[in-house]
Amino acid sequence: MAIAGVLKKILNTPEEEAINLIKLIAQHNHDEEINDRISAVKSTYKSDEIAGCSIMQGNNENITISGTLCTENCELVTKAYTVKDKVRNLQMANKGHVLKDAVVQLVIKTIEETGKIYASNHKYYLFIDDEKEMIPILRDSMSLMNLMTKWGINAAEPLYKYVYHELIAFAAENATNVDIHKFAYYDSKKFALYLYNTSKSIFKITEDNITTIENGDEGILFEEMNNYQPFKIVEFKKDANCLLDIIIKDLNLDNSNPNINQCKLVEIWFYCLFFESIMPTKPLLVTIGEKGSGKSSILRRMGKLLMGEKFNVTSTTPDHKNLVTLITNNYLIVLDNMDSPTTQINDSLARIATGQVIMVRDYYTTNTQIEYEAKCYVALTSRKPQFTRDDVADRLICIYLGRLENKFIAEKDLDKEIMESRDEVMSYVISRLQIIIKNLKKNDNKTFKHAFRIADFADFALKSVDSETEQNILKNLFSALVQQQKEFATQDDIIYTLLKEIISNKFNLSQKFSASELYRKFKHTAEALELDRFFNSIYSNPKALTTHLMNIQSNISKEIIIYRQKGHGNNYFYSFIRVDDTKPLSPNEAVEMLMDRDADKQINAYNKFLKDRGGKNE
Repeated sequence: MAIAGVLKKILNTPEEEAINLIKLIAQHNHDEEINDRISAVKSTYKSDEIAGCSIMQGNNENITISGTLCTENCELVTKAYTVKDKVRNLQMANKGHVLKDAVVQLVIKTIEETGKIYASNHKYYLFIDDEKEMIPILRDSMSLMNLMTKWGINAAEPLYKYVYHELIAFAAENATNVDIHKFAYYDSKKFALYLYNTSKSIFKITEDNITTIENGDEGILFEEMNNYQPFKIVEFKKDANCLLDIIIKDLNLDNSNPNINQCKLVEIWFYCLFFESIMPTKPLLVTIGEKGSGKSSILRRMGKLLMGEKFNVTSTTPDHKNLVTLITNNYLIVLDNMDSPTTQINDSLARIATGQVIMVRDYYTTNTQIEYEAKCYVALTSRKPQFTRDDVADRLICIYLGRLENKFIAEKDLDKEIMESRDEVMSYVISRLQIIIKNLKKNDNKTFKHAFRIADFADFALKSVDSETEQNILKNLFSALVQQQKEFATQDDIIYTLLKEIISNKFNLSQKFSASELYRKFKHTAEALELDRFFNSIYSNPKALTTHLMNIQSNISKEIIIYRQKGHGNNYFYSFIRVDDTKPLSPNEAVEMLMDRDADKQINAYNKFLKDRGGKNE
């Protein structure tokens, strides 16, 4: 470093000539560390923060010059000493608490001069301007350990623990609250999509341009994704759908329902992953099929395209206690083989889909509660899904797959194909994202009405297409999807099964049941069908039964109408009407059927009624 500093500052030697000179000296002395010498030369020529400054000021004890060449007390000499050098000096001069306090003050001063402290979603982050990296201030944060090691504070030392806790205290008082994103962020005011590629390289995508900015530029901050693999933008086939060609390749999608285009649903869900900021409520994608149907493969392919080769499907513990950890620490998770019926999994899925705040106890405390926003996209696979509760079923997009016959491909070969084509496919995806952004801008002020419960997803889909024809096709798709959700919610519902058995007896159709009478009727029917053990474990009183009946009434209204009439006090009586398309409806049935419609259809029907009957007065 000394020779390099003299060559640069005193002799004004060009870098290439200096490297050749160092090579000659190293070869003459049989120096095996020639590469380190060359690196020192390059480091010296990279900036003025060099050891040569101390030589010219005569402050280097090892190399003296006849006269001081630089008399100014510039900052370069001070900056030549790294944080690690300063920590080592403090360790030599101080011990105990004096040392700890001195190091803490040095760390905090360095952060104030060269970085910032941020807070987001109950986490503190350290952002060093030169590093362009969001470093979470967590006990087990590897990036924080690496930074502290670089600064001379090893995580194995007691000093590290002291500095860590002091850093937390400093962050609690001085952190700036910001939004720190994972993977993607869409600015709906600028109509710009920011896409993570590396901790220092962010794609900014607009309808006309694709540029690269650094983390923190334009006020956009991304958390580092350790298992993420960057990709390059390359040329791609203009006459093919590169995304679907790789995602659904050789898979046997069930197309038995002509009103539901499953390929289109998969495609829309994939692109919605880039727009989490305008999608507080998120649909849950579920792939359903027997073993060997590729239900895990289709989701793994999507994950590897987005995140890289380290992405894989995962599972939860039998009690699902690790689900909160997965949700709060990931942008996309695929839960494999979700076949076990539990109340907790339904509650968790409902919270994810509706974007609720997740409350957990803070570790290492007794009663401190922390709230996390559910910003994670979740997909699931199942052979026989048990998450059919009506409030969950309303938020599902179900993709049904048939068994692959003589089309099995080794997973390693498929992974290799995906990774080899990832640059091309993601380049195609970005080109499609530009079109979507253009359409979102064009349709920004439009309001769409539809039947789909996850309105944010449907709104995104309708605004992401260009023409009214495409929008009408999507509206019909969502209407068909609503009916599929209703069928999904009731297909294995024990109350629905028992109710069908009860009304198969015409005598019961003419009866009005109190809540207690209805409970006894269901309990007796469950015993007759040998379902009493399952029924009793869930429905232990009339209130639980009647509440569930009223919850599922909209899902079964095309087959059974539930009529509830208020009696004396707080008592209600229940009766049932079986819908039979071959017979004319009674007045009560007609009213019930009319009320089970979209608001637009209801208003149009009422206006037509007024017109046909001659006006409101008549």
